[in-house]
Formats: sequence, C-alpha cells, structure tokens
Amino acid sequence: MVEKLALVTVDHPHPYNLVWLENSQKLNVYKQCLVQFIIGDIYYDKVLCDVIPMDACHLILGRPWQYDRHTMHDGKHNTYTFEKDGKTITLVRSI
Repeated sequence: MVEKLALVTVDHPHPYNLVWLENSQKLNVYKQCLVQFIIGDIYYDKVLCDVIPMDACHLILGRPWQYDRHTMHDGKHNTYTFEKDGKTITLVRSI
C-alpha cells in the first residue's frame, strides 16, 4: 500500500523485529508513515503506522489505535464505539 500510494516514510524512532508465527520469518520494522483515511462519510482520521511488507492493501487498526481513541468494543454486536470531534461514532467490524 505504501509503495502503490507513494506514501512518504520516515525512520522509525525505535526499530524492532517482528516474527510472524506462521512461517517464523523475522521482519525488520524500521520505517513509519502517516496514513490518512476515511470510513464512509462519517469518520476521517490520520494514523502513524509501522511499515512492513505484506500481501494485503489494508490498514489494520490495532490496539494502539483503540487505546488512543478510547474505543469501546461490543463483542456481541462486533462494533467499536468512540467519540471524535464531539460526535459518537460506531464502526461495525466486518469479517
């Protein structure tokens, strides 16, 4: 995604190694980039992401994003709810 969209990367302030459990391949995480995205017409945000090679073109919003946005996960309905710019936003997680 970073290459396809020609996103600007910066050096990671604290490089680290990541090991995928499937094939035990070690990846060096040494770059980051700021990604701007929109979900529908209700949610716009920017996230500083670590850059690794992947066979996907998705943005994975993980625990750091959940923590920073103070999200609440509803396991029964599989949604994430949080406030942004004074509005309550509920995202439905698709599988």
